Amino acid sequence: MAGGGEGSYRSVLAIRDFRMLVLGSSASQMGDWLYNVALLVYVYNATHSAGWVAAATMVRLLPFVILAPVGGVIADRYERMQVQVQASVVQAIVMCGMTFVVAKGLHPAWVIALAGLNTAAATPTRPAALAAMPHIVGEDGLAPGNALLHTVQDVGVVAGPALGAAILAAGTPAVAFGVNAVTFIAAGIAIAAIKTKSRGFIAEGETAPGPVQQFVDGLRAVRDTPYVPILTILTFFGAFTYGAQTVQLVVYVQSQLHLDADGYGYLLAGAGAGGVLGATVSNRLAARKRITLPLMIGTIAFVGSQLLFAATGVVVIAIAIAVLSGIGMVVSDVISETAMTRAASNETLGRIFGATDGIVVGAMVLGALVAAPVVSATDIRPSLVILGVVALAASLLCMPVLLGLDRVSAALLDALAPKIEALSRLKIFDGASRRAIEQMAKAATDLTVAPGTVVVQQGDPADAFYVCVHGELDVLSTGERGRKPTLLRRLAPGSYFGEIGLIERIPRTATVRALTTCTLLRIDGETFLNALNEAPAGRAAAADGVIRGLARTHPSLRPEHAAELAAS
Repeated sequence: MAGGGEGSYRSVLAIRDFRMLVLGSSASQMGDWLYNVALLVYVYNATHSAGWVAAATMVRLLPFVILAPVGGVIADRYERMQVQVQASVVQAIVMCGMTFVVAKGLHPAWVIALAGLNTAAATPTRPAALAAMPHIVGEDGLAPGNALLHTVQDVGVVAGPALGAAILAAGTPAVAFGVNAVTFIAAGIAIAAIKTKSRGFIAEGETAPGPVQQFVDGLRAVRDTPYVPILTILTFFGAFTYGAQTVQLVVYVQSQLHLDADGYGYLLAGAGAGGVLGATVSNRLAARKRITLPLMIGTIAFVGSQLLFAATGVVVIAIAIAVLSGIGMVVSDVISETAMTRAASNETLGRIFGATDGIVVGAMVLGALVAAPVVSATDIRPSLVILGVVALAASLLCMPVLLGLDRVSAALLDALAPKIEALSRLKIFDGASRRAIEQMAKAATDLTVAPGTVVVQQGDPADAFYVCVHGELDVLSTGERGRKPTLLRRLAPGSYFGEIGLIERIPRTATVRALTTCTLLRIDGETFLNALNEAPAGRAAAADGVIRGLARTHPSLRPEHAAELAAS
């Protein structure tokens, strides 16, 4: 396993496999956003129909919600580099197919169908890339490595649409799809060059959860949880606006800004830049005790952009509005997720978010489908005003109810403050969202154990993650029956344990016994794993800790063998 050295940006960039991962991820991300522009612009230019643009949006989005659980299972079952390479190959072939269809002048329905296939192929790539990080950069390099990886992905969000617009301006849609095929080939070559291997931990007999039943159960939880229905309505109209704009703005750039349809790429790049800016402040805003005001400001900035677009035909002003819209979208998304975490119990939260993920994609599709006939019946400016007023009015009606959530939120954060502080300091949760930290804090149980108490026993099933708040504990390997336990290490306040068995889905690999009177936080395994999935750096740190832990509990294994065992 490659190590991260001093943990600096220079040290992780010195790792060849990490450079290949960054190159592959940046090429793939650039291609995804370039293609997003090329697809919608091509469909509109070929059909001059907002309805066909809406159909393209629907087919492009639906595989995300339908196949996301399957993509995660694939990433956790097979060798992750191969998963990414094979996905890139399929996407490159799909883009070549699009290039052929466009060059031959075939019906745009063929391109739309291929767009759905492209989305389906992409579902395992992101979870596979994030889960492969530990074996590439090591624990010390995780924070700078994760930051660099996300930086290049953010650049792709901004540069991809702008590049797509430039290619369309200089060439044809066939050229844009052909260039996109090259980006996927480049991504596949870069990932294939990575020598480090990373294999998932799901057994062949396991299957993905049933998405339909999860969605139905989640809807019931949404209905029955105070404040969550209002937050869901707010989220719905934000997603509805996003879907509507995928249709409206393609028409808007031609009829109001007097640009070619590829000018849509510049608006999308502006929105991407705004999203990057919004991400820098959203976690801090979500940490506030009272979040209704920033939530509503973000929502109004996003859905209200419809009215602002309708009021101008100046390109520079329209791009500035797109930046503001991107900021508002990210801020409202992050804060609304945090607000749901505070409103719901941990027992229902997973079902609620499973349902809202489906609602978000459904709202995007509905927005696109509604926008098409409204644009056709009224023209572009009236459609922006009509749908903007509907979304803005519905959002503002949510505000009085949400003020009550502020009181609940403030009381909850006061009670959870010590646990939130303790969890936020742990390196394993670097990069976790505020929502994930608060969810764990809500689920954490305070334990006080006397000296000599065995907290976890080697060989027992793994069911929880522990954080040492006060006191000291010994980590022991009991070895063979009858042998004296071997002291592996001593845990001080701020340490954690129990992650190996949870991540690897294996029994406890060591015994942990209190040396002094200890205060611990106990977090159930499912909540811990959910939070870890939201903290790419932390997930990688945990996986690296698995390797080191296995090396301690199996002293006969050399480090490289421990890594192989952890990845098998």
